[in-house]
Amino acid sequence: MTDELAKAAAGFNVRTYAKYVLKEGTRDEKRAILERLLSNFVLKDGLISTADAHHSSSSLQRATSRS
Repeated sequence: MTDELAKAAAGFNVRTYAKYVLKEGTRDEKRAILERLLSNFVLKDGLISTADAHHSSSSLQRATSRS
């Protein structure tokens, strides 16, 4: 992970983003957030994702750091 990417990831707050989308987002954006919040999450290979998602396209965050 590059330094710039690490800084951006550290500054990203999922809770703040979700609150913003639920308050200011379009109907479709709100629906997408709520669908994810009501999904089952899966931890596999250090990645957290929704049970119905592919790891490569919709990982939410790194659960563990690797060197």
